[in-house]
Amino acid sequence: MKSVNIKARIKRNLLAKLSGKYYRDEGSDIIQYLNKNNVKALVGIQQDDGIYTIIGTEKIYYLTPSMTKGEIVIGDFLTILNQVAFTFGKSEKYEFIKINEHDYVWVMNLETMNALWNTMLLLYNAGD
Repeated sequence: MKSVNIKARIKRNLLAKLSGKYYRDEGSDIIQYLNKNNVKALVGIQQDDGIYTIIGTEKIYYLTPSMTKGEIVIGDFLTILNQVAFTFGKSEKYEFIKINEHDYVWVMNLETMNALWNTMLLLYNAGD
């Protein structure tokens, strides 16, 4: 999928609008930092204290509240989101998603999580 098409479809997911001041794109310091380290980072969210969840072309890059940096393949993170959503439905706060025994990835809230999810699905399906 062409880069311009991906950017337009990401924009339609409303991630920028829903995440407001926490939205990060290719002009953001965190995206530029990750890309300088051979990561294909595109968009994401970042708190004022540095905690972030960034979507790349193949992986999700994150910094947890315990300051653990990590990455997870998009397909694996989508599976986790699916399990969490089926377990809690719309009743959950969805600020952080537990990805293993020790780490929680920030998704901000239900609406932003859905925008992140839709963006990941776009990229995941583009790889097929």
